[in-house]
Amino acid sequence: ETAKAFGVYWMTLYQEDGAFDIESIKNVDGILCIGKFSKQAISSFLKITRNIVFIDMTPNVKAFDSVVIDFAHSVKEILRYLEQTKYNPVGYLGGYRKIDSHVYYGERRKKHFIDGLRRVHRYKPQHVHIGDFSVKSGYRMMKRAIEHGPARLYVCASDSIATGAMKALLENGYQIPEDVAVIGFNDIDAARHTHPSLTTVHVPSRHMGEEALRSLMLRIETPKRPTVKKVVPTHFKKRHSA
Repeated sequence: ETAKAFGVYWMTLYQEDGAFDIESIKNVDGILCIGKFSKQAISSFLKITRNIVFIDMTPNVKAFDSVVIDFAHSVKEILRYLEQTKYNPVGYLGGYRKIDSHVYYGERRKKHFIDGLRRVHRYKPQHVHIGDFSVKSGYRMMKRAIEHGPARLYVCASDSIATGAMKALLENGYQIPEDVAVIGFNDIDAARHTHPSLTTVHVPSRHMGEEALRSLMLRIETPKRPTVKKVVPTHFKKRHSA
C-alpha cells in the first residue's frame, strides 16, 4: 500500500533451492530485504544496487539502513508481566534460523530473556529448549519438556512455536493456562484464534514495512546520506493462554 502511494513498482523475490534469481531484479532501483540473509546473498544484492534496506536484521549499521524491533524492551514487558503473575518456574522455547548450508542465525531473544530470568531468580536450564521457528518444532520441544516435567509457563520465540507447544500440552491432558501457561511472540493473525487465544508480543510488521520503504526512497534520492537504524517498539498482548 505504501509503495502504491509513492508510485513505486513493486515485485517480490523468494529464495528457491537456497538461492535467489538475481537476474530477475537486475534493473531495480532498490531492494528491501525482509528476514535473515547470508553474506553471500548480500554480496549478490550489492551487484544489483547499493540502495538496500534490511527489515529484522542489521548486517552492518554503517553500510545499510535497517528497521528492527527492540528485543530488550520486548523481554522487559514479558518479565514485568511474569513478576505480576508469579509464574514459577519459567521455561523458554527458542529457535535458530538456517540462512545457508553452514550458517545459523542466533536467537537474540534467548539471551535477553535468560538474563532477565536470572535477575528474578527464575532461571532453570532444564526448562530451556532450542529448535527452529516452526509449529512442528514447538510441538517436539514441548513433548520433550513434558517427559521431564514441564515448567509452569513457557515463553516462546514465535507464535508458531507457541502453537505447536499448545497442541502438545492439550494432547497430553494439560489445561492452558491452569496447568501450563504459554506466551508467544509476533502476534500473527492466527494468535487470537487459537484455543485458548494466545498471549503474545505484538510486532508492528505493517509499520516496519512502511518505515523501511520510506528509508529506501530516501536512500535512492540521496545515496550519500548517513545510514539510519530504526528501532520499533513492541507491545504485550494479554489474552487467555497466560
